[in-house]
Amino acid sequence: MAAMTTITIRERTSPGPNGENATVSFDGGPQYDITVSDPFSEQQERQLEWYFEEHLVYPFTDQVKAEHCGESVTEYGETLFQQVFVDNHEVYSEYKDCVRNGLNHVQIEIAGSPSFHRWHWESLKDPKFERPLVLQATLVRKNLLPQNTKVTLRPSTTINILIVTARPSGKGEIGYRTISRPMVEALRTANVPVQIDILRPGTYKALYEHLRESTEKHDVGYYHVIHLDLHGAVFSCEQYNAIQEQLHASPHLYQDGARYGRSEIELGVVAEEQQQWEQALDYYLKALETFVVYKDTYNSGSTLGNLALLWQQTNEDGQIMDKVVAIVGWTHEEVVKLFREYLEGERRRKE
Repeated sequence: MAAMTTITIRERTSPGPNGENATVSFDGGPQYDITVSDPFSEQQERQLEWYFEEHLVYPFTDQVKAEHCGESVTEYGETLFQQVFVDNHEVYSEYKDCVRNGLNHVQIEIAGSPSFHRWHWESLKDPKFERPLVLQATLVRKNLLPQNTKVTLRPSTTINILIVTARPSGKGEIGYRTISRPMVEALRTANVPVQIDILRPGTYKALYEHLRESTEKHDVGYYHVIHLDLHGAVFSCEQYNAIQEQLHASPHLYQDGARYGRSEIELGVVAEEQQQWEQALDYYLKALETFVVYKDTYNSGSTLGNLALLWQQTNEDGQIMDKVVAIVGWTHEEVVKLFREYLEGERRRKE
């Protein structure tokens, strides 16, 4: 069996000798400088935006315009391919070597900032092949920034996809089946093993419960892709409090107050274990502020305990005290007394 070849297209953090803004490498080998620019003009890009984002809402209108836009995707992909692989002869030579065993043994990694990812890398197309590379090779987008948490995907013989199509206005919207059908049919004919689940109803509450049940049944990392086609919003605490009266009667509003702030607590504990005191403080304060807003006295008290322990670890840092006072609205003396009582209780509990 042929080994998998990885082609990495990476954004440069600073311009190359001739203004190059990216590099290409094969299996971690030499990095070749390349220049990538917008394959389309601003007007052409707006046409693609309409095609990808608006046309599917009304797929039976503007057929001629849609057909033209669809054909232009090939032009876009071949122009991008020219910039990445052909303009530099050394790159093209290595590219030809790595595709000899078949594109199914090739993985293309795109690594860069959001501005680098705005290009339609999935359209990359070698003019010598009938279909875009992504339909034969594997394409992975990577963020160069460090992540707070690590996502784990389980090995699977299928690509597991969850489709969430939210239509809050009910009969006033185009049916979710009409919206989802083109994508489902395309996936079914893509010649790759795909398991598709369609969430009904397409609400936040249903998504929360479905993912919880899926985790209990399959463990974490079951879904590889969650496709969100939404008409709605996820509100912060402040946004929700500002408009809760208008939203109160909506059957589509889902408020899971018990979970607000809990992720910040969990991240704060991890940061504290790694002795990242400032990061831990930031997480705990965000959690405390959330619990105070929701008048959650139980979780507020628990978070104040975390902050008391952090205060002790940092030699009674006055900055912690000042920020807690600002959030809870107590006096400095009251917070100091609470912290000391908590720490004394912890000491006795461990004896």
